[in-house]
Amino acid sequence: MKILIADDDLTSRIMLQTMTSKWGFEPIVVEDGEMAWDILQKENPPRILLIDWEMPNLNGLQLSQCIRDQAQEDPPYIILLTARDESDDIATGLKAGANDYITKPFKKAELEARINVGQRVLKLQHANSKALAAAKLAASVFTHALEGIVITDAKGFVIDVNQAFTDITGYSRGESIGENSSFLAPEKYEAAWQAIQSKDQWSGELSNTRKNGQNFVQQLTVSTVRDGNNNIKNYIGLFSDITERARYQEELDYAATHDALTNVANRKLLKDRLQQAMARVRRGAKPLAVAFIDLDGFKAVNDNFGHEQGDKVLVSLAKHISELIRDTDTVARVGGDEFVVLLTDLSDNDGCELTLWRLLAAATTSVEIGGMQADVSASIGVSLYTKGDSTSDEELLQQADKAMYEAKNSGKNCYQFFDDKRLS
Repeated sequence: MKILIADDDLTSRIMLQTMTSKWGFEPIVVEDGEMAWDILQKENPPRILLIDWEMPNLNGLQLSQCIRDQAQEDPPYIILLTARDESDDIATGLKAGANDYITKPFKKAELEARINVGQRVLKLQHANSKALAAAKLAASVFTHALEGIVITDAKGFVIDVNQAFTDITGYSRGESIGENSSFLAPEKYEAAWQAIQSKDQWSGELSNTRKNGQNFVQQLTVSTVRDGNNNIKNYIGLFSDITERARYQEELDYAATHDALTNVANRKLLKDRLQQAMARVRRGAKPLAVAFIDLDGFKAVNDNFGHEQGDKVLVSLAKHISELIRDTDTVARVGGDEFVVLLTDLSDNDGCELTLWRLLAAATTSVEIGGMQADVSASIGVSLYTKGDSTSDEELLQQADKAMYEAKNSGKNCYQFFDDKRLS
């Protein structure tokens, strides 16, 4: 089996070529992404790709995206090689189109195992494509497939399931046969059933329930089998349990949009919510305010008591702010001791200023350990956005930041509106 190795490092290329050859593969080795892309455009291209993230001309991320953008019924299996190990980077690689990743320097046994997984996935992918297109189920694939398989008649009554189906759902073959299938796309997934009826196929992720009542997430493909007269003969569902993968993806998505220390929103999520809130104001919603909070005296906490105690202050502040604002508002940590609070749907200036006083109170604290004391307060800068304003989201944040410095220069532990603009 051909395997493509794309890496701009000569040592890595030689090492990967030697290992994959010993494992029985036919390695094709290139040194950049453009050369790899050219290889993939030829007849009978490699099916497993080992792609380095950092390459000249076309990097591994861009190459993965190009491959996924190119419509293929039976796409290759992409393993991204990278020295990056941050969750954001891993999530970026997977979203770009990679099936898997391995961190450099990698272990030989781990690489071989991941390549073997790729082989299994490609074999199942190819077998599934042929079986669904021709409506022929190979007995060996049906029996030994890792994915659950369910076959129904034209009315949706189950006529057979495989062992993997039972392993995943908890329903035995005897319990399933003759039942009207809820093991395919449940009826509440109307869009899925519309696609099945109009296109004879649907694929996606959905939630389902095992026999014991436990919820799980499945990757499901449902296809229609028609006879020679184009009448529906069967529906075939092939699915796998991706609960752990889905949970891990949720964790990655959360980590990409939240501050790791305080668990409040990060700058990325704040920007997204701010843009949406501004769009609502432009459509006629009530005004919003951006409150930029910078702690006064926080450096003394870190200097006198250490960063661990400083972190506790930040976590406590984030918690207090989250409790006093509404669910429709957002608190985000945008710097070491800097927070931004997005206040939406503001009716009047009094309500806005009341919230600002509460924010000042939440930030006021005193830390005393071993006879030493450090007092913490906050300086808050506020910018407003009303219907008809032409300010961008970045400008709005900059205005709040500037007003915050004016608050500091006014004696700290206070708030200041940008250009003294207030709600009527």
